Amino acid sequence: MNLDDVSDIFENFDERIAHEEIINSQYMVSYPILLEAAQNLMSSMGANAVVPIAHIAYGWMPTILKRYNPDQKELIRVFEAKEVGSFCEAKACVTGFNTSPINNSIVGLSKVLHFINPHYFPIWDSRVAKHFGIKNQSVNSVKKYHDYLDIINVLNKYDSTEMLQKLVSKELNFEITKTRSSELILFSTRKN
Repeated sequence: MNLDDVSDIFENFDERIAHEEIINSQYMVSYPILLEAAQNLMSSMGANAVVPIAHIAYGWMPTILKRYNPDQKELIRVFEAKEVGSFCEAKACVTGFNTSPINNSIVGLSKVLHFINPHYFPIWDSRVAKHFGIKNQSVNSVKKYHDYLDIINVLNKYDSTEMLQKLVSKELNFEITKTRSSELILFSTRKN
């Protein structure tokens, strides 16, 4: 898994693709509302917000939340991701989980962490993983998510990432982070 797998996508991504695949997407309409709900829950509930945020993330996805670890210590560890201020810290945060407290899934954990801190936790799923030649169960790996964090950190510097941020702001009237922009470009450019 390396940057060469996806650099062409970012070099060729343009406004036409952005409009066709992202701007007109139902996911984009609901995203800022769900992100705000997650922030409000964290403000009012502290670490107890992790479970409702997991339900929000899973309600937004084509999968349902089947299991979460009710251990308060685990939920606090997920909640503390809101304090992460770098990709290095994000990797350290994820490393602390031997198994994911959210559906026993790194994919699910990435989505919950994204709603808690969209600056440093990109959403990781099988659709994005296909760009790196990763299939099915191999996606659910802390090591693969670490590699993905490193790649997103570099992709955040591409012009296409900033172009999509500006386009979302202009067309949809809300802001997305560079991390969300980079992840969206990967998510929206399908690889079979």
